[in-house]
Amino acid sequence: VEPANVLAETVELFRHHDTVTVSLHCEASLPRVHIDREEFSRALTNILRNAVQAIEGKGTITITAQREAGDIVIRVTDTGHGIPPDALPRIFEPNFSTKTEGMGLGLAIVKKIIDDAGGVISIESEEGAGTTVTLRLPAVTAETGLA
Repeated sequence: VEPANVLAETVELFRHHDTVTVSLHCEASLPRVHIDREEFSRALTNILRNAVQAIEGKGTITITAQREAGDIVIRVTDTGHGIPPDALPRIFEPNFSTKTEGMGLGLAIVKKIIDDAGGVISIESEEGAGTTVTLRLPAVTAETGLA
C-alpha cells in the first residue's frame, strides 16, 4: 500500500474532533510498504484513538511520515497526559491498560500488525508532556519487492 494514502484516509476520521487538532506531514513520494491495507488502517486508528483519549481538553496530534534508511517511519505525537514510566514496559501486553474503559487490546493488536509486516513499533512518553508512537516499516523497492 501507499502509506500516505492510508494515513490521509485514517486521519480524516479524526479531523473533526472538537478539542483536538490533527495534522499530517508526509514526505513527498513515499515508497509503498508491504502491509494489508485494512490492518494498517486498523493499527493507525488504534494509535490515533489512544492519542485522542490521552488529551484532556485542547491538544494536538502530529503525524509525520518519511523515508529513513530504506524504511518508512511514521511518528504519531500527542500532547496528552503521557504514560507512567512503570506502565511503559507492559504497554503492548494483551489486556493491559492504563484507562478505565476498553479491553486493553489496542496496542497489542497494533504491535502484532506491525510485527507481521516486518516492522517495529516503539513508544516514548513523558508524563504530563505527551507520547510519541513510532512505526518503522520496510519500504518496497522495484528491484527486490522489499527494501
